[in-house]
Amino acid sequence: MCLISQEVVEDLILDRTQLISGCVVLSTDFADIAEDLVIRSALESLAKNEKLAQIGEVVFAKVRLNRITGDVMLDSDGGFDCVAKEALTRLGIAWESSSAENAYSRGEKHVPARCVVRVLKGDPPSLSYKGHRLLYENWL
Repeated sequence: MCLISQEVVEDLILDRTQLISGCVVLSTDFADIAEDLVIRSALESLAKNEKLAQIGEVVFAKVRLNRITGDVMLDSDGGFDCVAKEALTRLGIAWESSSAENAYSRGEKHVPARCVVRVLKGDPPSLSYKGHRLLYENWL
């Protein structure tokens, strides 16, 4: 068995994330690189060093620097809402927009203040980032 250093694993993960479309990466995207514990440790290190953002237990997101503040932010024009919905899709969880978002789309209500979705099938994960949290209409 060939052991590779965590730094090498981190570099391989960062290289692979560039090939993955979208913003969300799952720990399983890197299963062929090293053992699960090594992958998780490398992902947690990358999140700690702000190279990726951990938004769930096995869910990470690409990040970039905000051009105005210089702070690390999710690499998505749609922000946390879009990243959270992409994560649900990548995890194979069937979901749809909340009743509030649907009412807004029909012109009946104001813009929903929080990211809320309705889960149709699957066990919804806890997803959050810097004070933003995905809420589930079924469990409100």
